Amino acid sequence: AKLNPYFDFSKEIYKGIELKGLNGLHFRQDSISGAMIVSLNKKAIKLNEALH
Repeated sequence: AKLNPYFDFSKEIYKGIELKGLNGLHFRQDSISGAMIVSLNKKAIKLNEALH
């Protein structure tokens, strides 16, 4: 399954409100400029089948 299939990731800069509710995003803040940097988290999370 593809994360956020209906979102257009073609822009370079987004407002936070545009990213609200999206899945699989990793947020970091630049310690010098204070800018927020967002990237797609590519780690797969697998649930334990015995527990779920």
